[in-house]
Amino acid sequence: MHDPLEQSAMRTGLNVLRLVALVVFVAVWGVQMYLSFFGPSAPSPVTGAIYPVTIHGGVTYATSWQRYFASQGALALSILLIALNILLRRLYLPTRAF
Repeated sequence: MHDPLEQSAMRTGLNVLRLVALVVFVAVWGVQMYLSFFGPSAPSPVTGAIYPVTIHGGVTYATSWQRYFASQGALALSILLIALNILLRRLYLPTRAF
């Protein structure tokens, strides 16, 4: 049997990881959807939207911080965090009968 205090600490850590993974995913998805619907189709130096980003096959222009959140690397990171959370939960937390 596992120590209840150790298991509680593990569960807390995994809950924090789950929260971080979901926040990162929602932020990346939200920026990508915002740019899909409202992103300028031409560079806009006034607003700082000068970096071309391809989203859903179309080119839109984003600011420097939006460009990071609209990158494939940011989306891959968010999915990797979710997958890591699922894997660690399956490895370290015992299953419960329904």
